[in-house]
Amino acid sequence: TSASVKFAEGGQTLNKKDLGQIAMLYGNVYVSSIAMGADYEQTIKAFNEAESYEGTSLIIALSPCASWGMDMKNMMSIQKLAVDSGYWSLYRYDPRRIDRALNPFQLDSKRTREDLTKFLAAQKRFKKLNILSPETAKRLQHNLQEFSDNKRETLIRNSMTETQYLQFLKVKFGDTVGAEDEVLILYGSETGNARSLAQGMSHELKRRNCKTKVMAMDDFDFADLIGMGEKTERTILFAVSTCGQGEYPKNCQFFMTDLEHAVEQKDTIGAKVKYAVFGLGDSHYVYYNEAANKLDEFMEKCGATRMMDVGLGNDQDPDKYDTAFEEWTPTLFDTLKCEEPSQELLPPRYTIQVMPNAVAPKYYPSFKYVSSLPVEMNKRMTAPNYDRDFRHYIFDASEVESFKFSIGDCLGVAPSNSLDECTKIMDLYNVKPDDVIEVSDSTKSYNLRMLDVFRQKLDILGKPRRRFYELLTMVPGINKEDKDTLNYLLSAAGKEEFETLRNNEYWNHIDVLKRFPSAMPELSYLLEYVPQLQRRLYSIANSPKMNPDKIELFVAKNDWVTQTAQEYREGVCTKFMQDLNPERNDWVFAKVHGGTINVPKSHEAPCILTGLGCGLAPLRAQIQERVWTAAKNKRANIGEMTLIFGSRHQKDEYFFQDELEDYHSSGNKTLTNLFTAFSRDQGTKDYVTDRIREHSKSVYEDLIEKNGYFYYCGAGGNVPTGVRNEVKNAFKQHGNMTEEQAEAKVIEMQLNGHYNVEAW
Repeated sequence: TSASVKFAEGGQTLNKKDLGQIAMLYGNVYVSSIAMGADYEQTIKAFNEAESYEGTSLIIALSPCASWGMDMKNMMSIQKLAVDSGYWSLYRYDPRRIDRALNPFQLDSKRTREDLTKFLAAQKRFKKLNILSPETAKRLQHNLQEFSDNKRETLIRNSMTETQYLQFLKVKFGDTVGAEDEVLILYGSETGNARSLAQGMSHELKRRNCKTKVMAMDDFDFADLIGMGEKTERTILFAVSTCGQGEYPKNCQFFMTDLEHAVEQKDTIGAKVKYAVFGLGDSHYVYYNEAANKLDEFMEKCGATRMMDVGLGNDQDPDKYDTAFEEWTPTLFDTLKCEEPSQELLPPRYTIQVMPNAVAPKYYPSFKYVSSLPVEMNKRMTAPNYDRDFRHYIFDASEVESFKFSIGDCLGVAPSNSLDECTKIMDLYNVKPDDVIEVSDSTKSYNLRMLDVFRQKLDILGKPRRRFYELLTMVPGINKEDKDTLNYLLSAAGKEEFETLRNNEYWNHIDVLKRFPSAMPELSYLLEYVPQLQRRLYSIANSPKMNPDKIELFVAKNDWVTQTAQEYREGVCTKFMQDLNPERNDWVFAKVHGGTINVPKSHEAPCILTGLGCGLAPLRAQIQERVWTAAKNKRANIGEMTLIFGSRHQKDEYFFQDELEDYHSSGNKTLTNLFTAFSRDQGTKDYVTDRIREHSKSVYEDLIEKNGYFYYCGAGGNVPTGVRNEVKNAFKQHGNMTEEQAEAKVIEMQLNGHYNVEAW
């Protein structure tokens, strides 16, 4: 390589020995290549697999050092750049996969995203060679690029199945790919929903005798897409979420950047590439399904053929994105001219083997950059006999390296199912909590305790999707009564009853399995048909400046009684958090996520904060930020801040009352106005919309004349629309605007970040 170090200042012309390739030649050594800064999750997988492997294991880790001539505080980003530029590859070689007729080699970094010279330029050892001998440096860097490209192509080939390699050769040599070839399904997912949907799409297509391949958009080499449709027929399906203010999920940002650049350069994909897009979004936000709509637009502009309209999944629908997806997929199957789905069970995606006397590694949630946060406080904010349970949590982040969060951010908490519910399903399957199983699919294998399967991995208390009910109808040995009932619920005639059981009685997976005991699928099918337990996002309720080492949440417990059976039910995550005990040193797996609200760049702009119940959480953080700023800088120009807070009863639900009133009445009076609306404390209902109407002149002045910011945080339904209407009325009354002008002004404020809604 072109290394310039103290023992080779003129550059090294010999390629380095590849220790990983040498070790893999033995065939019985577990080998992995990792770089934690590039892929934390892959690093954890590698250590877990190496630890569970009975033979010799070798982990080769990229470890930058000061002698490279780099700033060590940038070590993690240097590792990522090394992988993105192709200098370093991530892979895992597991000999155990050979026994299951699987490829033992798995490549975890499938494409390059950065220029190799960018990685070299970050280190003084390479800069030095450029100064001493520019021509030599240029030649050696060219050789390094060529070596890296050849190595990457070899690794890609090694990771392919025979079918995938045949497909690769067809594309490479310009052969026409026939209709029998696979449908490519690409996803962009932030929290796992789009990935889960893509996997479900793949399953349904396989039932209809279609071959599929599923991967994240950024794992697909975009360069292969340009010109593909000039010579090759290809079908591509996309599932993509929209984040925050119209942002792309992290695992599709490179793909979308490349696609947008292709549009600008007028590059052509070609009409033989046919595509369809399904988006996951929330209609309460102005950038509703922005990522999906842009993806659809860009693909069409590059000359690909749209097969059907974009599917628009909506978190506000009864079954969230599944509602629209169930309506979208029949048209997709018709467009693809799929066969009728098989009424026989396909082989399970996962194989399971009981491992007597085996040990399972500690289970980690499947999302990157997770932190373990001890709970410091779990305080109920309402009386024990009150019918609503609001809680104030404080988590200690002082031991987490480089921990940061900002105003408006959310904390993603990985929940666990309750032990009582886990016991119910383990009894159904006659397994014990400490039983260990080996789970394998076409790409990986790992050991799990049965308790971890049901407590932390599978969303057993979630509402089963339609495909779960369809699975049960195909279970061998199902009796006639159970099969007839299931088929009726899935039919047009049983649609209303089916929706009642799902949305009013809130049947979960355990309920369904108990109701249809003859339709118990094998455990391996549960891993495929029951979604993974996803983290729940909660707005952070404190300022990072006031308390940088703490994260505070203000959360209402989600519980309800079913309509017909009158059974008490509890939300998975709020139940999990309710049981956290600081005295037991309890902690949570969590990750900070960027928020969906836009925060002013300076504190000079007026802010109107409107919140219901635990919607007070992100507003409290904003108030604290200004209080801290005013206290630290007496001469700071702090704009007016108004809080309009609403709940049911002042006595029971005036949360953080002393703190808020102190911010309002203290010397600097950072919280300029404090208005409340307690809806059930008087004969006539009193809402936050009434406060907006009463102070409409101030609303107009702060938002229009002073270019301020408006926030609504709280319940969804009709409330955000009612709040929006009162803001528009203020514009019409005091700004002499028409309805159309007022609506246009609110939309303009949304687009430039001055009107923010966070509703659920």
